[in-house]
Amino acid sequence: MALVGIVFATFYCAQVKYRLQSSLVMERLKSIRDGFYLPLKVYAPLSIISYFNEVQNGCFDPFTNSCPQPPPYYYLPLIAALFIAMAFLVNAWRLRSDERDFSKGLVLGTIFGAFVFFLFMMGGFWGWDLFV
Repeated sequence: MALVGIVFATFYCAQVKYRLQSSLVMERLKSIRDGFYLPLKVYAPLSIISYFNEVQNGCFDPFTNSCPQPPPYYYLPLIAALFIAMAFLVNAWRLRSDERDFSKGLVLGTIFGAFVFFLFMMGGFWGWDLFV
């Protein structure tokens, strides 16, 4: 009877330990996810704005230079994306000791968001008809 009690107690303690560890892992993953989605909330609308900006104003003619001068707002999405990326990366660097998992997600989200921004910008520049 004592052997059954020891086996049951060991099994129960193992289950409690597993639940605690899985909740800690889920908390870490939630923190990484939150850090990953924060830059994407900024880069998604900025990418769409950049796409339409390139569709309307993008021109590439290196041989004859027949492209008109771009409007003053033409480079704003690109400059905004650069400064936002720098701000997110500086913030991730500052948070690396306090909230390490959130910081990792922030860096990964910034890299992925910058890639999506570049993809949409080039898509609009080369005239891909995604939204038009």
